[in-house]
Amino acid sequence: MIKSVVVPTFVGQDENFDKLRAVFTELGFRHGEGWDDDLSRGAPFLAPLGGLEVIQGEPPARANILVEVLDLDRVRCVVEKHGLTVADAPYETHWNSRLFVVELPNGFRVAFFQYAKQKAS
Repeated sequence: MIKSVVVPTFVGQDENFDKLRAVFTELGFRHGEGWDDDLSRGAPFLAPLGGLEVIQGEPPARANILVEVLDLDRVRCVVEKHGLTVADAPYETHWNSRLFVVELPNGFRVAFFQYAKQKAS
């Protein structure tokens, strides 16, 4: 019954829109069908895997959206190259990962995380 899920992300200024679009593009999101009209413009970004999570208790990060990545340090370089502000520097989480948060001037926050590598047994 469900065809797709859209999480609308309002970024405010054109500069924020362009920076976030550049970062997501460089990180490998696939472009969806966007729009640009007199009232707004939008750029859907599609990932190979996505899902909705319902959380009770402590949130995994103070962010509006969480993006799992393969190389957190490289992602941080991409984010900084595009002039986005790293609000929370990389830190270890209680759920076996490293994470950092980017914050746009309008308060929208994106957390990027990478699960810790599994030890060989």
